Amino acid sequence: MNEERLPWKAIAAHLQLPVDAIQWTYQKIVPPTKRASGVPRSDALTPEESLMILGMVRQQSPRSDIYARLPERTTAGVDAHIKMTRRMLGIPSKRGRLLNKVEVAELMKLREGGLDWARLKKHFPKLSIQQLEDRHRNELKQRSFNAKMTALLKERSASSPED
Repeated sequence: MNEERLPWKAIAAHLQLPVDAIQWTYQKIVPPTKRASGVPRSDALTPEESLMILGMVRQQSPRSDIYARLPERTTAGVDAHIKMTRRMLGIPSKRGRLLNKVEVAELMKLREGGLDWARLKKHFPKLSIQQLEDRHRNELKQRSFNAKMTALLKERSASSPED
């Protein structure tokens, strides 16, 4: 059977609907096709590429270096493989808090004490100066927000009649 494939724009124009609505509806109606078991994916990494990523992850190479070694691969594909490799090696995800609550308190105390960013960097070697500045700014915003909310709650509780 020879199907005629029309562009999404033509279909959307004919139905007088947005293109994204047509695509969304199509994806919900037509089940995705699946590869038969054992059929290799054309975009799968080769064993050599997988070993290269494994070695670079073990050496803690930056992602940019890994991307540079695989220019024909998408960053999303390489990222997925890096994530899988890190999980396989038991390397914890780098996501999450850069500093714990105690370290944030120390950062704020040192900064309020007048330490410049370069000297703060020596106290927190795993973070860049930009990360320290960002964390400091975020903490200031959080403190300001907390103070405003506390004042608002006190104001509301003072103005509401007690039972």
